[in-house]
Amino acid sequence: MEDHEKTPLLYDESSTAIPMPASRHSAADHDGDAGSQTPTAQAMPLHQPKPTYPPGSAAAINGHHASIVGGSGSNSAAPTPPPRTNTPRLLRRRDGRHRMNWPSPRTAFSCFGVTLLFFFLYLTVTSLLHPPPLGPGRRTSIDVALRHILDETIGTQRVWDRLAEMTDLYGPRPSGSPELEKAGAAVRRWQRNEESAQLLLPTRAPRTMPMLGLGGSVGTGPEGIEADVVVVDDIDQLNTMDNATIAGKIVLFDTAWQGYGISHRSRVNGASEAEKYGAVAVLVRSSTPYSLGTPHTGIMYRANIPAAAITTEDADYIRRVYSRYLTAENATSPFKSAFVQPRVRLTMGASLDAASVKTRNIIAEVKGRMHPEQIVVISAHTDSWDVGAGVIDDAAGFFVAWEALRAIATYGIAPRRTVRLVGWVDEEQHQQGASTYFKNRKHEIKDHVFAMEADSGIFQPWGLKVAGTDRAQAILRQIGERFLGEMGSGNVTALKDEVISDLGQLMNAGVPCASFYSLDPITQASPLSADYDGYFRYHHSMGTWAYVLAEMEERIDVEDPDEAAHI
Repeated sequence: MEDHEKTPLLYDESSTAIPMPASRHSAADHDGDAGSQTPTAQAMPLHQPKPTYPPGSAAAINGHHASIVGGSGSNSAAPTPPPRTNTPRLLRRRDGRHRMNWPSPRTAFSCFGVTLLFFFLYLTVTSLLHPPPLGPGRRTSIDVALRHILDETIGTQRVWDRLAEMTDLYGPRPSGSPELEKAGAAVRRWQRNEESAQLLLPTRAPRTMPMLGLGGSVGTGPEGIEADVVVVDDIDQLNTMDNATIAGKIVLFDTAWQGYGISHRSRVNGASEAEKYGAVAVLVRSSTPYSLGTPHTGIMYRANIPAAAITTEDADYIRRVYSRYLTAENATSPFKSAFVQPRVRLTMGASLDAASVKTRNIIAEVKGRMHPEQIVVISAHTDSWDVGAGVIDDAAGFFVAWEALRAIATYGIAPRRTVRLVGWVDEEQHQQGASTYFKNRKHEIKDHVFAMEADSGIFQPWGLKVAGTDRAQAILRQIGERFLGEMGSGNVTALKDEVISDLGQLMNAGVPCASFYSLDPITQASPLSADYDGYFRYHHSMGTWAYVLAEMEERIDVEDPDEAAHI
């Protein structure tokens, strides 16, 4: 915390203080819903004193303190640079501490921060590659920028500490809860309340099943619902059945894990489809490849019948019972008289508050020095489900984005364009924060150059999945190969048939968008692999790219092929 002791705090007026260094180019405000007031941004001086490097650091080993000269926003004189041969290569540490070895979450957070921040170097690189060189001092500015980024991220626990503090102190932050209000935002509140599910078989006592009501579900009433169960694979199979089979029954969607994009469809749409056939309730197999009796909740489209998730083990159990029931007539087993249709008693006290409250995003930005009206967004969401602290989903993403902006602010030279951090609210349920942002800032959308979100876990960094033109993807690949190739975290691939939840409206408006991805925390597979499912074993329980895109001479979203970006 010593690095924050002498710096003011950036405050959300009715929320927890967010530690950010002083910068005259940064501001924090809120998005309210229609008619809300936006507080005046606090001034935060951008230029910081030159650091004093401790003995043994990379700077001390090099034996000099370099300064940026000749670049925009700098008026300091250049010291005599050392011989070229003494300058360390990019990302090489003489003491051997920088290795691609990830023994702990703290190290993973540090590396992910470096990945997000490393394109910060682009401020200097773009000006060096194309204009004529202005002397040796200008060349050493790369080392200064790199040293700043490494000193700010490697070996520090800032992100880890802020993440642990918020999640330990405030815990789960469901939309509309007092905990989320304290952490920084509030919206209309869905409440789980008391809930239970029991499997009823004539041969044994009622068996209580771990379950979680789906977000947005209606309740059953205090008396609950008791009915026979019909098991289907998915909505397609449901649509082959008639009303007589489904009416008055509880439908279990036992959808096998095929990746989150496919498997969660039954959870989202199952209840609204099943009620068309007269179903009285819906159960869904948890959207995860792995379980130890742990159900996974998630959002559903609103329906007039209740819906809940059960564990993969109990889904398998009910399917076995149901399969025996279907074959009982021709069975040769001595137990066939007990092959009956499974029956479930479901009780849910879920409710949705009638009154709504204002929704507020957390926003902070470093104003661009040349085109402040043009915006690069880095983002993550601040809310979580009510049954976990939301560390992976998505407090980790928010604090990595926060650290990225903090490092950009402390460097002392703002990029050409504005870099804006957005902490979205209500991502898990209705994306009210994203909708409000788009509505209130519609006049700015044409000047949104790029938008990114970190909402897929913060593990060993891999790169970006991009929704944008071929040209935009090609530019990002060049950036990744040039600056992050050695770390293995500069990969870029196209986003196919997916929507980045909080960025959906920006995507539809033609803004190039991307989602940050890590390697699978279990298998170390890339997001392109069929084995990429480790995140969903935990699910529900940045300024590098930003600086590059904000500093590029041309906008990445410009389609004229003659207007090539300078990489």
